[in-house]
Amino acid sequence: MDERVVQARVGIVIISAIILTAILIVLFSDFPSMFRSGQIIHVRFANAPGVAKGTPVRKSGILVGRVSNVEFIKNSPDVRVTLSLRKGTQIYENEICEINNSSLLGNSFVEFIPSSTPVQTLIPNGAEIHGHSNRNPLEMLGSLEDDLQKTLGSVSSAGEQFDKLGKQLNKMVSDQDEAQFHRIITKSEQTLESIHTTMSKLSHILGDDAMQEKIKNGLSEIPEIMEQTHHTLTNIQRAVQHADRNLENLEGLTGPLGEHGADIVNRLDSGLGKFDDVMNQLALFSDRINSQDGTIGQLLNNPELYNNLNRAALNIERVTTEMQPIMGDIRIFSDKIARNPSQLGLAGAIHPRRDQSKYPNFEISEQPPMTWRDDLRPPANWRTAPLEPTPIQPY
Repeated sequence: MDERVVQARVGIVIISAIILTAILIVLFSDFPSMFRSGQIIHVRFANAPGVAKGTPVRKSGILVGRVSNVEFIKNSPDVRVTLSLRKGTQIYENEICEINNSSLLGNSFVEFIPSSTPVQTLIPNGAEIHGHSNRNPLEMLGSLEDDLQKTLGSVSSAGEQFDKLGKQLNKMVSDQDEAQFHRIITKSEQTLESIHTTMSKLSHILGDDAMQEKIKNGLSEIPEIMEQTHHTLTNIQRAVQHADRNLENLEGLTGPLGEHGADIVNRLDSGLGKFDDVMNQLALFSDRINSQDGTIGQLLNNPELYNNLNRAALNIERVTTEMQPIMGDIRIFSDKIARNPSQLGLAGAIHPRRDQSKYPNFEISEQPPMTWRDDLRPPANWRTAPLEPTPIQPY
């Protein structure tokens, strides 16, 4: 083969290897981030075991970016991990950021775990969130070292206790009477025989077709019973929710009462004091009413005062009756004066006139008879006439 052809082939292989190596370096290094713009998120962790620059970032198991920087936060023990995500990656606020380990060797990666509650709010570019760091399996095994030592110590102690128990049993069998040992064996056989008899009866009972049918029916009713139990528990849960709602409403009612409790108590105290004063005044008023020395007591308990009041009322009624004729005279007098005002003068009194020309709308009435006063006049002894006593109704 020609030497030039061999050199050309070797050169092609070397150039291909160099190009392939460059491509691999670009793919597995930070160079891809230089050629595409993505989202930057800062995550704050209490610790970040196994996390370094280039650590993969996953969401639901899919690679969505890598760690671009890890640094300590100034004046704080926490660690800030900067994540460079691919363009188009959507991270929501309710998603949980954790540091997990893919194997026992400590290969760590950052993962976003979606939450069960749907939230449509995205985390903005450059935002800082809080994350959670899971423990390395090897660290967990290291923390269990003390517990394993205690467990092994407990097992060793239990083995020693069993050894002592075996020695004590051997000593008891060798030291006690052989007949007693045989009695123990006999009682054990009787016990086993009783258990065998019980199991035989139980097998006979369960072997009955009717009993098996009942058991089968009972087992078939278990789902219905469970459903009823679930329904009952649901009703109980609803009742508890209603009770919680009522308690919340009651808390809303008692909250303002608790805030203004002092004012309410003071007002109640003042109101009770005023009510006590009113009751004392009512008691004093009732005592004065019941007292025979007071006006109302005299009215209720003194018949003479009652009779005097009754007599005064009758006198007022009689005076009213006697005033009626006088009022009639006054009415007639005013009527005459209204018809003929000249009667008020001396000429009118000497020469009475019945001129109706000035007052044509008034009719001239006849003068009343002079005996009407005698008919309405009371008897002469009305002042000294005894009055009939009015009976007093007992209270």
